[in-house]
Amino acid sequence: MSTIEPRKITDSFFQLGIPFFPVYLSLGRDAMLIDGGTGGTFFLVQEQLKEIGVDLARVKSVTLTHSHGDHIGLLPHLLTKWPHLKLLASAAAAESLAKEAVVKDFQALDRHIATELRSKNVVAEAPDPIPDYRFRIDGMIEDGQVLDLGDGIRWRVFATPGHSHCEISLLEEKEGTLVVGDTTGFYMPEVGSFWPNYFASLPKYCASLVRLGTLTANRIALGHRGVLEGDPRAFLAKALDQTRDYHQEMLRRTSSGEDVGKIAQEKAKWVQPNAEFMPYRLTEMCCQLLIKQSQKNADRTDLFPA
Repeated sequence: MSTIEPRKITDSFFQLGIPFFPVYLSLGRDAMLIDGGTGGTFFLVQEQLKEIGVDLARVKSVTLTHSHGDHIGLLPHLLTKWPHLKLLASAAAAESLAKEAVVKDFQALDRHIATELRSKNVVAEAPDPIPDYRFRIDGMIEDGQVLDLGDGIRWRVFATPGHSHCEISLLEEKEGTLVVGDTTGFYMPEVGSFWPNYFASLPKYCASLVRLGTLTANRIALGHRGVLEGDPRAFLAKALDQTRDYHQEMLRRTSSGEDVGKIAQEKAKWVQPNAEFMPYRLTEMCCQLLIKQSQKNADRTDLFPA
């Protein structure tokens, strides 16, 4: 039995991996994984699949919400062991994963995370690094497309950029499961707050949150922290409100002359206790990027609904 048991969400939807780095399993006639987690959970995910009783031959594909390193690290290991898997992603994600420098950085991040998982005894063992660490995108998916797994399980694709240029969300309408990757930012339930993640575009990030808020769902599956049950519209509205507050704070503090580096350090120290597996320096760099995005959109008055 695995050290962390798989979590059954519905009869056809499971949460694998660990709550901080979840991998989702959708079961129709065929099965599909959603997101590629982190390589340090490779052995754990295998054990979890065995506990559920899913034959790996039934898992036909892996669909990515986006291409960031903490959402793809499991994939090279999975594809080495199960080459029949088809990797599905947006065209922008495929473009990103085709860049050697990007993949090299992602591999370094994945190794860091694996070390952290083992040092904190979250996993008993992690796989050896893969020398030929690369990604093979087998199919491009786009806004409005439906991924039909059979037996009534159909996932509709929604382009939701902002966190990244390549971000998508997925809605399974039969059971009402909405998978959002990092579209809502980094949720910290310990403090009841969001760290907004509009790294690629603040306007698109806000528009994506508004778009998701128009959908009908019974639960929301996050890129970190797992699944939250219940109508997600209040959660999405809170994410948008806190994005507005964060953006306005960045503008207020920088316009008053505060040092950008010191603001970023303060925010990184706020986030880091809730992101214990991620490198502090990466969190700080992301905080600096958010300040730049806010400054870039300082004159926009149409970002948030009245």
